[in-house]
Amino acid sequence: MDLVTVLFGRLFRRDDKSERAIISDDFGEWIRIKNPKMAWILERIWKAFVKAKLKPYHVYSLYFAIDSELKDLTEVKAMVVTPLTRRFADVQGSLTSLFSKVFVKEVRLVREDALLLWFFHLLAFPEKEKDGYFYNLLYPVNIHGEKLPYNIEDFLSSTISVMGKCSISRYCRVGDELVINAKCVDLDYSGFRDLVKALTYFTEPNYVSVTPSYQGITVRIKSLKRLRVYPIVWDSLSKVPNYC
Repeated sequence: MDLVTVLFGRLFRRDDKSERAIISDDFGEWIRIKNPKMAWILERIWKAFVKAKLKPYHVYSLYFAIDSELKDLTEVKAMVVTPLTRRFADVQGSLTSLFSKVFVKEVRLVREDALLLWFFHLLAFPEKEKDGYFYNLLYPVNIHGEKLPYNIEDFLSSTISVMGKCSISRYCRVGDELVINAKCVDLDYSGFRDLVKALTYFTEPNYVSVTPSYQGITVRIKSLKRLRVYPIVWDSLSKVPNYC
C-alpha cells in the first residue's frame, strides 16, 4: 500500500465539520479556530489550486496574524498537499488573480513519495469574510508559529531546550531512528519528563530515550513520524545525515 492510499484513508477524508476542539492526523495536531477573515483566505488558497487545475487534498493553516491597524493585513503561513506536480507558475498566477492585494514572501516545495507539499508565507488583505471554522497547527513544545520555518538544527535545539541551555553537537539518522547529541550547560534534570513528552509529538511514548552524561544528553527517537516535522521545517528530512 503506497503513502497516498494510506493518507487518503486516515488524513484527507477526515471530517472537517467535526466539533472537536483539537484533532490529530499524520501531519500533526490542530486546534479549532473561528476567524472569518482567515477562513476566507484559506478558501481562496484552495480555489487558487483548483483554478490551476490541481486538486488539493487539504489546505492547512500553520500560522496567521492580523494587523487591525493596516486594514486587516494578514500574515499567513500555510501548507497545501497535492499530487506530485511542478506547476508553480500556474498556482502563483491563480493566487494573484484571486486576491486583489497579495504579496508572496516565500514558497517552498517538498516531495514526499507521490505527494507534493507546498509551503506558503504570504501577506494578504481579506476582502470578505467566510463563516465557519478551520484548524490551525497546534505547536509542539517550544515551537512558535511566528518563527516558522525552522531549520532542522534550530528545531531540534528548541525542542531539547527544556533540559537547559543545550546546543546540538551532532544529529543523524540510523535506519528509522533519529539520534541527537547535545552539549548542555546547567543540565536541568527536572525537564526530563517534559522533553520526553515533547518528543512524543513525533513518535510513540515508548520510542523515546534520553541518556544524560556529564557533557550533555543523547536523545534517540525511534519510528519518527516524519510527516509531523514538515510543517515546522518546510524541508526534506533527506538532508539529515544518515550516518553517525
